[in-house]
Amino acid sequence: DVAAELDEARWVPDTEQLLLEDEAPAGGEPIRDREPLARRIVDDIRRHPGVLFEKRPGVFAFASLAVQQYLTAAFFAKERLVHELLHAGEDPWWHPIIVLAAGLPAPFSSASPARQLIGELLRQWVTPDSVATFLADQAAEVAPSLPEPMRREIDRRIRTALPLRSDAQLAH
Repeated sequence: DVAAELDEARWVPDTEQLLLEDEAPAGGEPIRDREPLARRIVDDIRRHPGVLFEKRPGVFAFASLAVQQYLTAAFFAKERLVHELLHAGEDPWWHPIIVLAAGLPAPFSSASPARQLIGELLRQWVTPDSVATFLADQAAEVAPSLPEPMRREIDRRIRTALPLRSDAQLAH
């Protein structure tokens, strides 16, 4: 419900921004009448689809799965939820999100975001032919700065796992 999302929102007239509660809005004016604003937002989405579009009356979706994946990766990074993201990684739908998160600037920790994420992948599943090894390899491709010893460990695991010895390994 769009109107419910506007409960603690604030309107900043100078910049014409609507700031939601989770964005820690400072200044601006509280939204007095949420229903008309909610209808206007939904109407704008209907008339000008972009990131969101209306699949059927009242049901909205992302226009591109890539946008949804990027926004999800950015959320997990901003909230520093590395363990929660990796726990979800058992489901293949989350794999591209994990890889995207490794390439974001300063996700999860300010010291070395990609190192923390990829390090957890390498610790989580220890067998060389595990899904985590291949995810770590993909994440290393987009990681802005990864220590050389970690890259060598990933390469060592990939060489151990390849060539795959069975169709079951390929499917895994």
